[in-house]
Amino acid sequence: MVLMFLKRLVVYLMKVKLGERGLKAIVNEAKEDKETVIEDLLSLLSTNTLDNMTDDFEANFHNIEKTIFVPPLLVRDYTRGNPLAGKYYGTRTQTVILLDKNGELTYIERNLHTSDDLTEEPMTQRFDMKIPYEQ
Repeated sequence: MVLMFLKRLVVYLMKVKLGERGLKAIVNEAKEDKETVIEDLLSLLSTNTLDNMTDDFEANFHNIEKTIFVPPLLVRDYTRGNPLAGKYYGTRTQTVILLDKNGELTYIERNLHTSDDLTEEPMTQRFDMKIPYEQ
């Protein structure tokens, strides 16, 4: 049991390391243009490293632990007695929060899917605000 847990933890940490490397690369480029940084971060959140994917959720279950972005995967018997359950499992929302040294906070949330309709266009909301603080 412990060995199985440790194997899963190592696989999960691969995803975390992938995200850390991507975030460090974006930060190290030190772009002055906030919009470019935001797009780079959203692109990082869309990193899909899955190989040999099928439409079968059960068959893909162990692969999804390795990727930052999980594409919509059809779930077998998706209701399982729950009328709120969706047909698909995957990344539905991506969030970026930036706070600069002047206290300017930008919160961006991109909803990729709000329902089982995979043809819907992603919706992005953005909130910019000033956080008062003393330097």
